[in-house]
Amino acid sequence: MKARLDLSGGSDPRVRGRGFTGVIREVINTDGFRGFYRGYKLAIVTSIPINALYFSSFRFFQRHLSSSSASHADGINGAEAIVKNNGDHDASSGFVADSLAGLSAELLAALFWTPTDVLKQRMQVDLGSTNSSHHSNFNGALNLCKQLGIRGLYRGYILSVFVWGPFSSLYFATYEALRARLGRREGSSSSPSPHNRFYVSLVSGVLAGAAAGAATQPLDCVRTRMQVSARGTEGKGAVRIVQEIVASEGISALFRGTFARVLWLAPGCGISLAVFETTSLLLKNEE
Repeated sequence: MKARLDLSGGSDPRVRGRGFTGVIREVINTDGFRGFYRGYKLAIVTSIPINALYFSSFRFFQRHLSSSSASHADGINGAEAIVKNNGDHDASSGFVADSLAGLSAELLAALFWTPTDVLKQRMQVDLGSTNSSHHSNFNGALNLCKQLGIRGLYRGYILSVFVWGPFSSLYFATYEALRARLGRREGSSSSPSPHNRFYVSLVSGVLAGAAAGAATQPLDCVRTRMQVSARGTEGKGAVRIVQEIVASEGISALFRGTFARVLWLAPGCGISLAVFETTSLLLKNEE
């Protein structure tokens, strides 16, 4: 949904001018309900190892960047440490450290996410074409790799970093701040239960993901058009695309798809962090 909405103002006649409900009808009419899950297998297979790298590297960078701060001394229980210190933690320095750790984690994970995202988006915007079934399986993904080449798979990589770098910075910094606040409200136990950890991480992750997703939607709209390479955008830079979008569609076009982006990101952000944090706690308790 999000990828097609981002392209709905572009030159591709199959998606031009369609809003949220229009895209839903188009998917059902051309591909059926199965169309909503095009690229799903690829997303599942690749997201598990890449997310593991993403979250683990964030904790690694957070621990090293915050080694002088008691609030992140153990790298895992940052929120609980803030609670235990009764507010002695320097919130601003913690926010900066978390932001930098999030950006560093993104720079590493983007090396794997970018080609995956290009393939997934190509599958998702293939509106009822004759290659639809071909592009919906792993053989189709392999053929797309051969067709695009290394350069094509990393098309928009720099812009991806500019989109997901700020997203990750805001996401993790906001998440840690919310987790600390919710942790204070839940109590100051130095040994939180897995249930409490899951609840706090889930709520904090959903809210942080929604805020970061909405804030970076304009950049993601431009990135999607660059990566999919709809006719009329091939070879154009980000600034040129932004100028053309604003001139022909208005500045509101950059925010088209914000609702879909938030719906896509917020639940996944919350669930992923809740599972990661709870699993980390359980593994630590077993040591």
